[in-house]
Amino acid sequence: MSAIRIYTASLCAGVAAMQGPAQAAAQQVDWPSSRIAHPKRAAIGPYNAVFLAGSDGLERPVQGYAADEALPPMPQWTMRAWINPTLLPKGLVPVAAIGNPAGAAARMFALDDGKPVFQMGATTLRATAPITRESWHLLTATADAGRVRF
Repeated sequence: MSAIRIYTASLCAGVAAMQGPAQAAAQQVDWPSSRIAHPKRAAIGPYNAVFLAGSDGLERPVQGYAADEALPPMPQWTMRAWINPTLLPKGLVPVAAIGNPAGAAARMFALDDGKPVFQMGATTLRATAPITRESWHLLTATADAGRVRF
């Protein structure tokens, strides 16, 4: 059976402690909203899932947001996903994402010919080497003071 396993994908304000496959905990994110007086709170992960080749993905709305509403920019954030691919398909394959894919604030991990990729709006950061099949890999992107690292 061919699959891409995602152990945890989380987005949190600030830089959080790294979680391994044996240490998954729900992440909470608080951010202000211009539309309501109290901050919105949402659990964003972990999403433990196995995706079979050619199957549908997993989509979960962020509580308190309309489907087309963008997450507001935060000065500091971390997004991570543990993956264990059993195959490395050709082309660009989304792994984990948050936000409207067409929006400027969207963030996405993907594999492009087996090489990890992070996309944020029009910005794409690419690893130079492919990952290996059937082993765990941690994809992490962080932002601090306007600088994004992958």
